[in-house]
Amino acid sequence: MVVIEIMSKKFLASLGRRPTAAQKRDLIAKRDALQKRQAKFEKSILAFIQKHPSADEDDESSSSDGNNSEDDFGSNGDDDPPALDLSDLEEENEEDWEDEDGNTDEADIQATVHVEHMRLSLPSNLKKVQMPATLRATLEKQEAMMREGQINDALQKLRLALGAKAWRLRNDVRDARGGKGKTRAWDGVKTKDLEVRKNVQIYSQARAALQRMGMGG
Repeated sequence: MVVIEIMSKKFLASLGRRPTAAQKRDLIAKRDALQKRQAKFEKSILAFIQKHPSADEDDESSSSDGNNSEDDFGSNGDDDPPALDLSDLEEENEEDWEDEDGNTDEADIQATVHVEHMRLSLPSNLKKVQMPATLRATLEKQEAMMREGQINDALQKLRLALGAKAWRLRNDVRDARGGKGKTRAWDGVKTKDLEVRKNVQIYSQARAALQRMGMGG
């Protein structure tokens, strides 16, 4: 999902100030795909919180206030808390952010929620939200593992992209002949440069999330 958010923002920036109708529909399709993944994640984290043992504390406080709604974070305590599914936040191919249906009404363009700017309910984004210490510690541990994986993947891909970019500069660009040849050579360099920038951004976002949780130095 991190990659999808980055690519969505880059696509939006590439449209310019007056995108065509087709470009607007394409943007809506990409935002719709991202919104579906966000909704799936929010449902997963809500289920995790409801099953966490610390939710019993919320049940007791809610009962004393006369609020016994099923919407409160509660648990019957019979089941162990489920593993938090963070798979939708891990890296995907850019093709995964395309809309499944592809049917978007032109009138929906102005009503589209800009989901690429929405914050997910992750502990690194919820420092001001009160919650039981045990629940916060569990969520932070889960996110830290995911962020460390993102950092390692980004660093590995960054090294590969930098090496490929340097090779293209030394070989393709230097040996290119003619206008078309040089254009193709530089296009290859630009492609690798975009990969470099994307992975730097993923690394920076993951590291910043760890720092917000007091981890990562």
